[in-house]
Amino acid sequence: DFAEWKFGARTTGIIFSATTCAQKAGMGIGAACAGFLLEHYGYQPNVALSDSARQGILLMMSLIPAAGLLLLAAVFSRYGLTEGVCRTMRDELSARRLAR
Repeated sequence: DFAEWKFGARTTGIIFSATTCAQKAGMGIGAACAGFLLEHYGYQPNVALSDSARQGILLMMSLIPAAGLLLLAAVFSRYGLTEGVCRTMRDELSARRLAR
């Protein structure tokens, strides 16, 4: 609805396909980062965990995701699409559609 309201054209298909592509890219990058981090911390499969590998896995499962969450919270705190803006947008789109 936002793209239609802002630019006057429905772009649902393009937005959905771009979102899906970005999700797939993100999953691939995330898996690669996990592998690189495991290697960096000295993880060896089928071997008892070293202290550095144990510490690295702990960081990968706690502090690193928490830092990402804080970064996302900072970004989304500046997101200007409030409930009031959404209500205005829906009302204006309804009026435009009825005027056609």
